[in-house]
Parts: sequence; structure tokens; C-alpha cells
Amino acid sequence: MVPEVCLHPSVIERFIVTAGRELSAPTRRTLRTSLRYAARCAGPQLGPPPVPLPRRRAKSPYSAAEIAGYLAPAGAQPTLARRMRAAGLICLAAGAGLTGADLRQARGSDITCRSGGVLVEVRGRVPRVVPVASRYHDLLLASAGFAGSRLITGGRDPGRRNVTTP
Repeated sequence: MVPEVCLHPSVIERFIVTAGRELSAPTRRTLRTSLRYAARCAGPQLGPPPVPLPRRRAKSPYSAAEIAGYLAPAGAQPTLARRMRAAGLICLAAGAGLTGADLRQARGSDITCRSGGVLVEVRGRVPRVVPVASRYHDLLLASAGFAGSRLITGGRDPGRRNVTTP
């Protein structure tokens, strides 16, 4: 084991990708920076530096007035089915934080009441169970009850186009 091999940029990146899966994003960035520094001290730099790891900043939650502004047009839809689908979309997005394909694949049967709260079982690329904020419980349960085993946002196929982006 020599520093030129162990601290080669491709070995560092491979280590961060494989061993870093169990670490948080800030810890991975710190570890990667420390290993790069050690590599610079150990020998010449080879090739361009790797692309920086992405950082995700938490968005501020919607205010009650903003949510009311979204729910008002949803409640004014001409049919019950449209009202339920629009309300379910807003509750899943604002109340559970689902986006994109997770919204598209949510079915009424994925919504459950457990441990005093409402949970959404996400079956997308990253399967998980997500809690729903308490202010959205009643409306989401009504929407899920209306959808049954069908998709909450409507349609027959979650792979359909022009609904949400992947």
C-alpha cells in the first residue's frame, strides 16, 4: 500500500461512493475533502478535480394562507373526482413532501392510519414510509378512500406522460 495508489482520485471517489453510503451527506463531503487534502500533500494531482457533491437545502414550509390558496381551487373543481384528486395531490405534496414519481405512483391503498398518525407507503425508486402532517389527515384520508386501490392523482398507468416529471 503506497500513498500514490491509495490516495489516487479515482480510489477516493470509489471509497466515498461505496463506503460512504452509510454516512450522511455532510460527513461524506468532509471525508472526501480530507482525503483530497492528504492526496495533494502526498503527490502530484492527476487530472481535473471531481464534481462537487450536491447539497440540498430544506425549503421553508408553506404558510396556512398559501395552503388555503392551493386548496380553494381544488375545492372548486366541478366534479367530486377532480376535487378528491386535487386535494390528494396537495396533501401528498405539502403534507408528506412527495414529489415527481412518488406522487405519480401513490395509490389510495398506500395511505394508512397507524400509531395515531397517517402514513404514506412510497413504492417508488426509494421505497419508504412517510408521515403526513396532522393538518392534512382528514382531507388525505377522504381522498384515499375515494381512490381506493387506484392512483390518487388519477389515471390508469403511473408511467403515463404529461402528469409529473420523472
